Amino acid sequence: QLAAAMLAGVLLRFGLDLFKVAPQDPLLLGTLLLTFLLGRHLWPRYTMVLVLA
Repeated sequence: QLAAAMLAGVLLRFGLDLFKVAPQDPLLLGTLLLTFLLGRHLWPRYTMVLVLA
């Protein structure tokens, strides 16, 4: 449970930082979001690999 809570804290911070980047680089955020949604639909197993690439 402790490890899950620590991971949630890291992921929450990462997710909230996206909103800071949105006004500065909306194209990057849009590309990441579109890649995530398409990857989740077409290749659910490799979604995060696609987004990170």
